[in-house]
Amino acid sequence: MPEVWNATRIHRFLPIRPAHRLSLNALLHFVTDPHDAYGIVQKLKDTLPTGSHLIISHTTPDSDPDAIARVTGIYKETGTPIQARSRDQIARFLTDWQLLDPRLQPILRWRPNPDEAHTTLTDADAACYAGVARKL
Repeated sequence: MPEVWNATRIHRFLPIRPAHRLSLNALLHFVTDPHDAYGIVQKLKDTLPTGSHLIISHTTPDSDPDAIARVTGIYKETGTPIQARSRDQIARFLTDWQLLDPRLQPILRWRPNPDEAHTTLTDADAACYAGVARKL
């Protein structure tokens, strides 16, 4: 499947324009290390023009490792392995791009809407980081 990620093929699906938004929300935890998640994201980033944005949300074990270990175990048992990653591991996807405010944050703290009813949820409940970066 590496040929799918070849830049010349990607351009057939993502014609180059002044800027793109690549949304990888709730996706990368399904691409485990043996499938080279970092390499795939880097190849996608390399095809995007300056000014493009990369939007990521990703499951993390940082707040409650035991609960996330149970969840990843359930996914593995069903034949769909997932990989939760730490904040530092998630930040690696955004390397070499300008991380926009409020930077990489637990998802409930990434520009929260004070009118939303999630005020009783914790970072452990959400178990997810979010971030947006711009290619310079």
